[in-house]
Amino acid sequence: GKILLRVEQFMEMPVEIEWAVDEAGFKLLQARPLHTQESVVPDAVWEGQPRINGHAAGIGWGTGRACVINCECELSRVSPGDILVTKVAGPALSHILTKVAGVVAERGGSTSHMASLARERGIPMVLGVLDATQRIPDGSTVAVDGVAGVVRWMN
Repeated sequence: GKILLRVEQFMEMPVEIEWAVDEAGFKLLQARPLHTQESVVPDAVWEGQPRINGHAAGIGWGTGRACVINCECELSRVSPGDILVTKVAGPALSHILTKVAGVVAERGGSTSHMASLARERGIPMVLGVLDATQRIPDGSTVAVDGVAGVVRWMN
């Protein structure tokens, strides 16, 4: 924690750091700006719609058609502008990030490589959304708030 605070003070901005530890202690491998954005208040149309919370991991707000993927073998179903709903935000998703308007995953962390890629590309991402692949209907209209960690959909 102290290392992070010192790096942020030096760079004068929030940062994301990559580090390692060995017998000599912690080693800072790299630091890059942490892209953040203020939360956007959803339009009134989303009020009263089903909602689930997770961990904010991306940036901004995105809407699109839900494409629920239960295994990597289904990634070919993802169309441009879809909101990808999946169990794990793993490395296999990196090649389709440029296609999607947002990502919702049941597992994954906000410090993961995928979350970092999403932030760099301005893609809303919410992770740790329990049972997302069962609760969000495939083809429904979905809104992802990558800052507040909120996912809403219309049936």
